[in-house]
Formats: sequence, C-alpha cells, structure tokens
Amino acid sequence: MNKAFMKEPEAPLPRCPTPKGCGSLGTPVGPATLVAQLSPEAAKEFSGAVFYCANPGCPVAYFDDWGRTVPAEALRAGAWPKEPEAPICSCLGVTADVIIEEALAGKRDTVLKIIEQAR
Repeated sequence: MNKAFMKEPEAPLPRCPTPKGCGSLGTPVGPATLVAQLSPEAAKEFSGAVFYCANPGCPVAYFDDWGRTVPAEALRAGAWPKEPEAPICSCLGVTADVIIEEALAGKRDTVLKIIEQAR
C-alpha cells in the first residue's frame, strides 16, 4: 500500500511516570497553574509541556515528558480530585459541589460559563 494513504501513528499520550506515579493519563496545564500551585523553584524545574495527574490515589500532582514530578503534598493549595473539597480550578474557587448543585437546579448556562472560565 502506498504510504501516502496511511495514517501516521499518533503521539503517545502523556502518562504519569511510574514507579513514582500511577500511569494514568495526564491533563495539560499551563504556566499560570504551576506558578499558582508551586514554589517558584519547583515551577522553574519544568520547561515545555506539563501535565496534572488527576488520579486521587496517586501521590504525583504534576509531571513532564522528562519524568520530572512534583508530589501532591508539595502543592500550595489542595487540588481536585485529589482533595474532593478543593476547588476544581484554584483561579475560580468553584468546587465540584457547586457545579453539581447548579446542574441539578437546571442552571445549564451557569455550568457552561464555569466550564469555559476553567479552560
């Protein structure tokens, strides 16, 4: 078959590095999140793509493609879902309970607004 018609393999998804972490898929985070959650020294350790491990049972909070990690205990504030009471976004201060309440009350526009702001 002609290679021109073959799909290129997709890049591997970022996974929380083992053995420190759990191997779960990571969620990309930006520099603003790192600055808000880490000490300046820890934030400077990362360059390039950084990911959050959302597995509540995993001790790793942030990691990069080079295997560098930051434990959840080093965060300045709690991070959802590792701490269920923590805001889903520290910038907004909105917890999962608030979003669930709004959704159950049928306030679709409010929920969509929160999701857009969190992005």
